[in-house]
Amino acid sequence: MRKGEKLEIETLEKPDFMTDGEWKATLETVSMLNQIMPEDAWKEIGEKVTSLDRIRSDASAHRDEFLSTEGREGAESGGAAALLLTTVGRKSGREFTTPLNSIRDGDSYVVVASLAGYDAPPQWYLNLEKNPRVWVQAKDEKVPAAARRASREERARLWPRLLKEGQPLWAYFQMFTPREFPVVIITPEK
Repeated sequence: MRKGEKLEIETLEKPDFMTDGEWKATLETVSMLNQIMPEDAWKEIGEKVTSLDRIRSDASAHRDEFLSTEGREGAESGGAAALLLTTVGRKSGREFTTPLNSIRDGDSYVVVASLAGYDAPPQWYLNLEKNPRVWVQAKDEKVPAAARRASREERARLWPRLLKEGQPLWAYFQMFTPREFPVVIITPEK
């Protein structure tokens, strides 16, 4: 099994951390991706996630486009809403801004710490674990917010929506690591 190729549904095993509902949504999403994505799209995905340097480079370009256009460009990625999340570095104390696909849940934003299925979590997630005070920017408005990992019940409720309304590739990439992708709820301060 390699990134950038279709997954054989019958060979996939349900991760211990997934509920039956999450697993059903994951399998349905991977099956849908297998049916609708042409081979050249799979190849492109494989190229984009071959290295962490490539992922960082693409994220940096996306962030710069978002900021330079005040959110008129880059506020959507792969058909899903995107936002900019600014965290404080857990070691450096410097601010880091990362573009992320998201969905809305009431007044909050919900994102997934996937890092394209790598075994290590993304740096932004490690930063907000240490300091949950973040800033979120959707389009041209940047506001302070609090971030937290979704509870088990919240994740079970949100995971199917995240795959449908957010980024279906989260289901695909989850199959490449035993690490549970944290679902993060970001609530702007009022």
